[in-house]
Amino acid sequence: MVVLLRTDHVRLFVFIVVLMTDGEGKLTTTSKTKWRSFVNLKNVWTKTKVTIPKQDSRHTNPESSMTTVEIISSRGYPVETHTVVTDDGYILEIHRIPHGKGQQANSNVPLGKPVFLQHGFASSSADWVISPSDRSLAFRLADLGFDVWLGNARGNVYSRKHSSLDPSGEAYWRFSWDEMGKFDIPSEINYILTKTGKTKLSYVGHSMGCAIFFVAMISHPELNEKIEVMMALAPATSLANMRSPIRYFAPFVVPLELLLRLLQTRVFMTPDDLVTRLQDRFCREEDHHVTLFCRNPVFAVVDDDLQNISPDLWPVMDSHVPAGTSVRTATQFAQNYNSGMSNFYTLQLRLAA
Repeated sequence: MVVLLRTDHVRLFVFIVVLMTDGEGKLTTTSKTKWRSFVNLKNVWTKTKVTIPKQDSRHTNPESSMTTVEIISSRGYPVETHTVVTDDGYILEIHRIPHGKGQQANSNVPLGKPVFLQHGFASSSADWVISPSDRSLAFRLADLGFDVWLGNARGNVYSRKHSSLDPSGEAYWRFSWDEMGKFDIPSEINYILTKTGKTKLSYVGHSMGCAIFFVAMISHPELNEKIEVMMALAPATSLANMRSPIRYFAPFVVPLELLLRLLQTRVFMTPDDLVTRLQDRFCREEDHHVTLFCRNPVFAVVDDDLQNISPDLWPVMDSHVPAGTSVRTATQFAQNYNSGMSNFYTLQLRLAA
């Protein structure tokens, strides 16, 4: 409960900043701000130029309450769950779609080439399967004959285990995307190649999924020989031109991290904290993703373009994103923005480790 309440503080602070910016990250003025009744516990929020369906399907779309494995199975695809233990003891859950829908597994016929898909910031393997099957990369690749593997970074809802550390304790959350690159990606790549008997795989990363790939290749140069091709989708490398509202409090990342350390806060953007509960309670159907307070917190922070996402997908996306990560991971984004380049995480607070 203590961890949950402290995580709520983080999310509420982020929303205070995001609420006062528009979709382009510019500070709002009173002419752009619509005041709601405080009697109804509705805060100030800014309208964004999007429309949503009249009927909110959050509670009617069954995939909103499904896991990644359940979604894959419900679409008629074969699915497997695998466990990978990293060299530093983190236990990761990865999901596999070995072949396409309706295709029969044949022990005499080898599976297709392995493709590894790695999600971005505060997300999970669900990112690759929540779109319609004909528009989900994971399903399209499986139907084309590839052996598809979906990664889950340490700290998200699927990979929140450790061989000796308790996820409710401080020590578990002492990681940034550096550790994801140094430990998670090498362990997953080697596991997949061992399991499939292949010598190479293809890697597709989104956002932070690209950054941790580059860390892995730098930290373990021998892995380069095991990559057939790497495709970087919106890679989070240099953040100098980032237009997210994060840039407004990035200059204050040191005192903010100090505050969070004093509060013993380690988790960032969990799927069931206070902000999510407040959204469920007070956001009307027509406000979801239209007002900033009712937007998905990950989209509000990273400033994704919702114009390119079908409104029909928002309810399912809200159920799977955010999936959680560490405060240090979020801090590293701010540090990279401040430096103008991709750097390793720097612990700038000389407190007891």
